[in-house]
Amino acid sequence: ILRLLVEPFGVPRRQVTLVHRRHGTANRLKMWRRAVGQGRRVLVHHYGQPVVLDAIGAADVVFFGIDRSEAPLEGQQIASLRDYRARPLVLIDFNTFGSIDRLPAIDGLRLISASHLEAQVDRYARQLMAAPRMHEAAEAAERAIRANLAMPRPGRQAQPAQRLAAPRHEHAELAPS
Repeated sequence: ILRLLVEPFGVPRRQVTLVHRRHGTANRLKMWRRAVGQGRRVLVHHYGQPVVLDAIGAADVVFFGIDRSEAPLEGQQIASLRDYRARPLVLIDFNTFGSIDRLPAIDGLRLISASHLEAQVDRYARQLMAAPRMHEAAEAAERAIRANLAMPRPGRQAQPAQRLAAPRHEHAELAPS
């Protein structure tokens, strides 16, 4: 998420704050340092600390990458941080268990949960697979793959055409995971 914000979306690094509980592996720490750059990194013991709430209160968009079975934040803590009608806040929560417990409905405060994201991806996939041109594109890609596999390569025998599987996507539908 950090790299996506900074690189293709052009969010200035000085506007990025990474709050985390532990460094993790040396490689992860290096990755975070590169991604945040001149932004702020804050190491905390728990996510309910005032510095975490201050960072959320100062943000326009917050991404939660926490994966805990118990929500580390109370909705009332978030609700009381600022006037969200004057300055909205979007919370994007990738935690399948939910990172905020009992968040009240407040104008200007929007929570996008992991289950909401999953439902939107499923909806988009169904729409995409329902498009007639998608099946044409999939068939063309499968033909190209079969042709490529059948071509001899140095150190590899050509695959006989009858051993290759036929396309199986007539009514493909993605099942929720």
